[in-house]
Amino acid sequence: MILGNNGALYGTTLRGGSSTCSNANTWTQPCGTIFELTPNGTAWQNHVLYEFEGVRGGAFPDGPLVLDRDGTLYGTAYTLGRIEYGDGAVFSLAPPAAPGGTWKQKVLYVFGMHEVPGGYSPFDPVGGVLLGPNGTLFGLTHYDYYPSPTGGAIFQLEPPTARGQGWTEHTLFSFHSTSSPGIDPVGSLITDGSVFYGADSQGGTAGCGAAFAATPVAGAPYTAAAVHEFAGPPDGCQPMAALALGPGGVLYGTTANGGIASAPCPSNGCGVVFQLNPPASSGAAWTEAVIYSFTGVNGDGAFPSSALVLTADGALYGTTQGGGAVAGSNPACSTSAVSGCGTVFKLAPSESGGTWTETVLHNFTGENDDGSSPGSYLTPNGSGGLYGTTAQGGIAGYGTAFEIRP
Repeated sequence: MILGNNGALYGTTLRGGSSTCSNANTWTQPCGTIFELTPNGTAWQNHVLYEFEGVRGGAFPDGPLVLDRDGTLYGTAYTLGRIEYGDGAVFSLAPPAAPGGTWKQKVLYVFGMHEVPGGYSPFDPVGGVLLGPNGTLFGLTHYDYYPSPTGGAIFQLEPPTARGQGWTEHTLFSFHSTSSPGIDPVGSLITDGSVFYGADSQGGTAGCGAAFAATPVAGAPYTAAAVHEFAGPPDGCQPMAALALGPGGVLYGTTANGGIASAPCPSNGCGVVFQLNPPASSGAAWTEAVIYSFTGVNGDGAFPSSALVLTADGALYGTTQGGGAVAGSNPACSTSAVSGCGTVFKLAPSESGGTWTETVLHNFTGENDDGSSPGSYLTPNGSGGLYGTTAQGGIAGYGTAFEIRP
């Protein structure tokens, strides 16, 4: 979810709504929604702003929304209702001219099998978009055709320059090989103003994925190189979310596997939080440090798949999909033999900066109105707390929106 200027929260649901989308008629699912949560005293009211309609308006929105200065929301839909053919779209949702009016959804660009010089355009966008100068949008796709299926791409969408024109897509980089910097990008892009940073969930020397930096070069749109290839236990393995950029260009992130491999964690570990320090001089290598390895025992979490929130005091906040089991926890929650419905955690650096201390802020139970399997993004509430969502749990069993207060 993201926090609007009016104090409302905006987000998407991967499923739900009144329209249904199918995959070659083998299954049918509701196509997803965009929602608004508005505070009303101590309660919150939910308003469905848009129900996706498949081919006409996209389906299965993936990743967070972004908000421009005019209050328009932008995001990505993983498909247009034809999953067997890939596709996907970038969309906008403009607010009504008057309070209580209808929000207007528009598909800005449709991916999939568009002819471009040397091949075809990428498809299946993931992780939302990054809003750049002059309304330009940047993002990642899970797949690419160039000229045959490959492991994803970085794309740029330029807004129309004249009435009646469409948005223009430029493929900035294609992840062609399982070697450096990896394949199958996940999460969102982040930038320091000149360089894009992101994570590939697969590939690299050990097959555990990589963190990459993409920079513009003369004679080509961009080039991407791994700043770290994950090696598996005791290092991380398989990042599943966006990176966070800290002071001095330091990058922070999570991997769903790797780290401690002792029971109850599986042989590929329960996941880690890592830190990447930029090179001290031009041409030198980045250095990586695992600053926390999840254990899945004594209430600790396991299998983080969330982007981290970095606060002004240097603390990191995130979620884990599993772990966090405590007395009375829902026994139905378990992942790879690790019990628990997930956690919200905090990592605080020591004054010397050498060690980090973890605090579990909440153990999800999946019972009553509590959720389970927290989502990939947390949102600061402006008062030291955090908003987030869960994929499951709650009274109806379809997930919750929650707040963690200090």
